[in-house]
Amino acid sequence: MRSPRTLWKDLGPLSFLLMQVLFLGMLVSALVHPVFLFTILYVIAKLALVGSMQNLEIVLVTIGFVNILAGYAAFVAIGMATLTLKEKVGLVSIALQTPFHWMRLSLAAWLALWEIYRRPHHWNKTHHRPARSFVRTRAENPQRKAEEGAPMILSSSAPITSRSRPA
Repeated sequence: MRSPRTLWKDLGPLSFLLMQVLFLGMLVSALVHPVFLFTILYVIAKLALVGSMQNLEIVLVTIGFVNILAGYAAFVAIGMATLTLKEKVGLVSIALQTPFHWMRLSLAAWLALWEIYRRPHHWNKTHHRPARSFVRTRAENPQRKAEEGAPMILSSSAPITSRSRPA
């Protein structure tokens, strides 16, 4: 959010505040997901070993379990609403992978938080293979590869753009 005032004017006050709450909710849910999950696992393990739970533990496991189930259900419901009929065929396997996806999402959120603290001006980029159409175009026309050279990056004082040239 580079320009909050402009965004406020474009969205209006209610939509702006709603966007802020949703954005914060996504960040917080990604960060607290392992806390809820490990709380549930701890209480289940304690119940299996000891055979009883304290009232506070029952409350914590209930809150964690309801939050996780609601999050997973919302995730799958959004998938159901947005996928085509052809794509919905594999929805069961995707739904079963939801807990693993959320753990990876949480891990990424915690790593990002750590990197913001440790290296606030570093941009940890994800390396991707070139798109097939890009590879095909270069293979069909080798002269184009020689003409293009390295990609042009506009000069900027921002650390992100100054290091954005591919290796």
